[in-house]
Amino acid sequence: KSVNVRESASTRASTVARLARGARLTSFEEKDGWLHVKLPDTRLGWIRKDLLRQDDGRPPDRREVLPPPPVVPLS
Repeated sequence: KSVNVRESASTRASTVARLARGARLTSFEEKDGWLHVKLPDTRLGWIRKDLLRQDDGRPPDRREVLPPPPVVPLS
C-alpha cells in the first residue's frame, strides 16, 4: 500500500511521489490536516496527516512536528 505525496495541501494538487508503507520522512509544517514533509530523497511534498503513523503506531501529533532551525544572526 502507498500514499500520494502532493505539491500542495490538496487532493487536487499534482502528485510528486508515491510513498510506500514503512517509509520514513520528516515533517515540519501542518496545514488544514496535511503535513509538509521531506522525503528520504530530499524532495518536499504534502501528505494527509491521517494517512501517517509515528514509529510507535500513534497518529502524528502537532507538538512533535519539528520546528524550523533557529536563525543565527551574522555579525
